[in-house]
Amino acid sequence: MTLPTPLEQAEAGYTGYAEATGGKTFDGRDMPAWQDLPEHTVQAWTTAAGAIRSELPEVRVLRLQPGDELVLAVDHALDDSEAEDMNELLHALFPDHRTRVVSGGELTVVRKDGE
Repeated sequence: MTLPTPLEQAEAGYTGYAEATGGKTFDGRDMPAWQDLPEHTVQAWTTAAGAIRSELPEVRVLRLQPGDELVLAVDHALDDSEAEDMNELLHALFPDHRTRVVSGGELTVVRKDGE
């Protein structure tokens, strides 16, 4: 799985903006199609997409294997009810795996073989 390029993200952002505004610019004019934009406008959207991308945390792609346990570590204290609700959601998303929720701030996969 590869992440979209900043140019692809820029086009997706522009398309999403057009859908959200009914195809209108901030001042009510019709938005041109992406392929009709001048190069400097495409570059501006690409720069914006790159800036957003640089603010995102690093993403690791991992294929789950049978027997993996998913551990969601959150960055704040959870009461029992919150932890149970989050664990139920995590298990609903990954029904073939054991899941648990703890304090800490990230999602970890624990393999039986220690990987």
